[in-house]
Amino acid sequence: EHNTSFSYKPFTLAEDMPEQMSKKPFQIRLKGFLAKPIKIQLVMVDTSFASKDVNEEVVVQNGELAINEKMLSNLSAGPVTLELHYEEELPLDGFSREGGRILINYSLRRQFEFVR
Repeated sequence: EHNTSFSYKPFTLAEDMPEQMSKKPFQIRLKGFLAKPIKIQLVMVDTSFASKDVNEEVVVQNGELAINEKMLSNLSAGPVTLELHYEEELPLDGFSREGGRILINYSLRRQFEFVR
């Protein structure tokens, strides 16, 4: 048996997203990240089978994430599910020769609609 401690530091939206928005580039402001750049996984899925959706690693800088025109071009007007995922890996040294790790996965999901 091994005991260790860690801090769970979830991130949240600095302000709620509107339920409807025009399909133009926008910023998502997040709370809970340090000022240094951090890579997270961005997933945006619409309800159209014809679109490519968005699933890419992006950088959060100073708590801001930019949704750009290229990302938006992969989405159709209508309902969109947005997910942000961040993983933090903490090493567990000294417990065994092989070592170990704690993997913490933070996720945030919102739904909104792109209107014309």
